Amino acid sequence: MEIKVKTEGKWTIVEPQGRIDGHTAPEFESGIDSELAKGTKMLAVDLSNVDYMSSAGLRVLLATYKKLKADAGDMALINPKDNVAEVLEISGFSEIFNVIKEKGELG
Repeated sequence: MEIKVKTEGKWTIVEPQGRIDGHTAPEFESGIDSELAKGTKMLAVDLSNVDYMSSAGLRVLLATYKKLKADAGDMALINPKDNVAEVLEISGFSEIFNVIKEKGELG
């Protein structure tokens, strides 16, 4: 799994590539934790290049969300593909997270 990271304004944007499943979720979590260790408080996860997300990926998102909220931070999910958006909807995550269709909508 490749994970790109960039900064736009106050947001750190993490861009995972490919599948987030039981095999790749630890690497995904490690990449995010690395950014949190640098003091990131505003994290956006760009899902535009994620083809599949399992419950292991959802667990990483929820754990990250809890860490950020406990530290007065915020998190958003950007531009999920239709199948990933459906997983977020079915799991109820679309009610928990701010799901944004385009990066330009980050506040």
